Amino acid sequence: MFFPLGRAYRTALQDFKYEHPGQSFGGQEFWECLCIARDQALTKANILSGFEASGIWPFCPEKVVDRHYATEEPTQPAPSTLFKVDSIREEALSFNMTPHSREKLQKSQDIWKAR
Repeated sequence: MFFPLGRAYRTALQDFKYEHPGQSFGGQEFWECLCIARDQALTKANILSGFEASGIWPFCPEKVVDRHYATEEPTQPAPSTLFKVDSIREEALSFNMTPHSREKLQKSQDIWKAR
């Protein structure tokens, strides 16, 4: 979600420098570039994509755990990690969810338990 914002901000900043050569860049110009970048980058599609990639929505604790261990040597998750994922899932099932969300969570739980 923040990568597109950074890219759009760099583009807005380059455009500003091109359109105003030699002009100082202060707070007013910063906010103008940031507003342009925000409007371009923080779209519904980008936000939803960021949520999905991080495992926030639809809820997927494996993505969070996998991202945490991505920099380490590939190994089997510690039993304590497996317990945490299961307990998080069980707690999530108790939340008020749409039928579709509950079904997706239940399917991912079944896949996780089959490992």
